[in-house]
Amino acid sequence: MLPMGVSYLSHRQPWIPHPFFCNLWGVLWGFVARFSIFLVACLSITRTLNLLKPFYRIRPVHVAVPVVLYALAMILISITPYINEHHLSQRKPVSD
Repeated sequence: MLPMGVSYLSHRQPWIPHPFFCNLWGVLWGFVARFSIFLVACLSITRTLNLLKPFYRIRPVHVAVPVVLYALAMILISITPYINEHHLSQRKPVSD
């Protein structure tokens, strides 16, 4: 949101001059949106369990492991196109 707002105020001039930072901002913005939805789902599940079984103790590791795995999976999914693009640009063309 910040780069878009600054570019609107500066007559559509890009706030971040290098495309790498623009791509990074897009990846981070998408990651934060998906990750916050996942955290709300985790919170809802733990809240439901606490309402159904008030004396059941949820161990932090049972919540932390899925959160870390989801974060790693989302990061890997987000950066895969950029890794493939870099790898393909480094390949030498096949000569006839």
